[in-house]
Amino acid sequence: MLTQCAAGHPVLSLMHRPGKEKRGVVMLESGDWDAWLHGTAAQADEPIKLPPLGVLRSGAEKPEKEELLPAEQLQALRSGT
Repeated sequence: MLTQCAAGHPVLSLMHRPGKEKRGVVMLESGDWDAWLHGTAAQADEPIKLPPLGVLRSGAEKPEKEELLPAEQLQALRSGT
């Protein structure tokens, strides 16, 4: 499984406890497999990206516990920014 630092991602950065390293799974498109497996280091690195906003959906497993998030993060998730 490929992962990448997700500290700057607006959704994936919320997936780990504060103070823990933020990592997100990278989903390689099938068209990128050959470059990743057989290309140069630069070609292999190119498709390794976190998914953009809108590709993954997020939400609280228990919405009644949403107050656990800081208000500004909760607002950002609700507004999609």
